[in-house]
Amino acid sequence: MSFLQLIQDIYSITNAFRRCHGANPLQVSQNLVNSAQRYANILAQSPTGQLIHDPNNYDQGENLASSSPNIAYVGVRMWYDEYKLYNYNAGVFTKGTGHFTQLVWKNTQYMGCAAATSTRWNLVFIVCRYSPPGNYQGQFFENVGRQVCLVDY
Repeated sequence: MSFLQLIQDIYSITNAFRRCHGANPLQVSQNLVNSAQRYANILAQSPTGQLIHDPNNYDQGENLASSSPNIAYVGVRMWYDEYKLYNYNAGVFTKGTGHFTQLVWKNTQYMGCAAATSTRWNLVFIVCRYSPPGNYQGQFFENVGRQVCLVDY
């Protein structure tokens, strides 16, 4: 699978998940794509191979994933699967659900994703950026809708 196809799949899957939570589809932002690509390249060159959020990213939401090259699209599924831990009745940020809530955050309008390969680790690093970012305390009830359908990926 090419990186172009991988990224297109991530956009499609993301918007399918968003539909199931009453959120509008995200539009692709080239600025976010460029920002994501810069950081994916940094992660791919990392001596540790760890997923560490960009310390210089202050104004964008960010989801990170890494996997073997042939199944790289599963990152978005892992982010979404955090819905199983999310408490819709509490409507607050809880540990282990931040990727999911950013993915379906209703106020977010744009996303940009990129990937880079690390030959050292034989991994593909995926970075997705979101604007406006999500996960603001006090805004979960209005931005994280309950699941109303199933998406099978």
